[in-house]
Amino acid sequence: MSSARFDVVIVGGGTAGIPAAIAVAQRGGTVCIVEATGALGGTCTISWGQMSGAGTRIQSEKGIADSWRDHYEDAVRITRGTAKDAFLRLATQIQGPLIDWLEENGFEMAPEVPGILYAHEPYTAARLYWGNERGRSICKVLFNLLEPLVEDGLVSVRLNTAMRDILVDDGGAALGISTESGERILARSTFLTTGGYSGNREFYERMHPGVTLYPGTWEHSKGDGIRAAMAIGAATWNEENFSLGMGGIYDSTTQYPRYCGIGGLTPQVRLPWEILVNQEGLRFMAEDHESYEYRATHLRKQTGNRAWLVFDEAIRANAPNVFLRWSGETLEKLYNNGRTVKKGSSLDELADRCGITDKAALANTVREYNEACESGLDGFGRKHLPKKIEAGPFYAVEIASYAVRGSIGIKVDTGFRVLDTEDRPIGSLYAAGEILGGGLFGAAAVAGMGITPALAFGQYVGEKLIALGQT
Repeated sequence: MSSARFDVVIVGGGTAGIPAAIAVAQRGGTVCIVEATGALGGTCTISWGQMSGAGTRIQSEKGIADSWRDHYEDAVRITRGTAKDAFLRLATQIQGPLIDWLEENGFEMAPEVPGILYAHEPYTAARLYWGNERGRSICKVLFNLLEPLVEDGLVSVRLNTAMRDILVDDGGAALGISTESGERILARSTFLTTGGYSGNREFYERMHPGVTLYPGTWEHSKGDGIRAAMAIGAATWNEENFSLGMGGIYDSTTQYPRYCGIGGLTPQVRLPWEILVNQEGLRFMAEDHESYEYRATHLRKQTGNRAWLVFDEAIRANAPNVFLRWSGETLEKLYNNGRTVKKGSSLDELADRCGITDKAALANTVREYNEACESGLDGFGRKHLPKKIEAGPFYAVEIASYAVRGSIGIKVDTGFRVLDTEDRPIGSLYAAGEILGGGLFGAAAVAGMGITPALAFGQYVGEKLIALGQT
């Protein structure tokens, strides 16, 4: 069995792993990145790439007064105090400098940033950033920084290499990893940045009994790092902070089909013309309610944590496009592929196509909504009632509470050392990124607090593993 030895082995070449490798190698350490897929980048390559950070240079240039404390307090408000406080404090302190670091190294900001977005509960200040190529704008910077370190021999990259086990000594400390091919990669420090598990239906539904998975993440997020850490006694956490994304539809037009937000269900961006009905054919909320958490919570409580967006041909023809992410031929494909949009000449036929269990309930729901359009009084308190739903063909789009990340993750201390079930550090084993669980930052989605902490924590740990100029 062959062996290789490095200062640090990083398992997962994505959002947290690459910044960590850069930080280690720039300090003179040797790194091996072990990546199960055929390319680096991971979730970052498909992410919208919306980052958050306060006190940045670009905020100052645009006259926006902000600080990490303001960012922290805003996040506490949004999550209702459910985030792990020490990690939220650290994240908000180091994310602003991370944004500046990316910009210094060639990150091309979209001209409209920083901004406030409403796809999640909004911040009170403009502290969101993104590039013109979404997550790939971030990847470009990371790849450009990584490439010379690979050429100099400080970073070795093993693609299409899956971890089999974490190797430990007699005292339980990590020695490195073994791969599926039988190679042993030994290191002074083992850093797990393998991402989450919301691309693995069996594992996800075992971790969250009774929840249907509508995957909205990288298809390679299989939970391998979590399972490997648990196998040597690592503890998990964040079970109490379960959350799902609001309003995902199945996008069959991409290389890796998955669920994703359509944009047009955010009332601050586009007021609704359609109604949402559950599997029983009933409405269950005010579709134009401004609170993201209100809408997300009500959808999550429905059978199968999903619903149907219902409208007719006149609304399709006259309303602003609900599919804000698509247009032209791609939009036509969504309407005609039979998977994303269901179509019926009557409400009964539409119910059959959707598997709605009570056709009479659906008809009655539409009738009551049409009466509300006439009277201006809706039983759920909806204010925007622009047009009745009354003439076929009728359409329905499956709207799911979709998973952009898993809530549960591997437990670490504030030094990102992996902890066992007795809260004792497992020697020489570290973790950061989505492997810590999306619930680390609470039971509510906070804009920019997915990708940015992964980048910042990866860099932070990499800097600590190798002191500058020392190996």
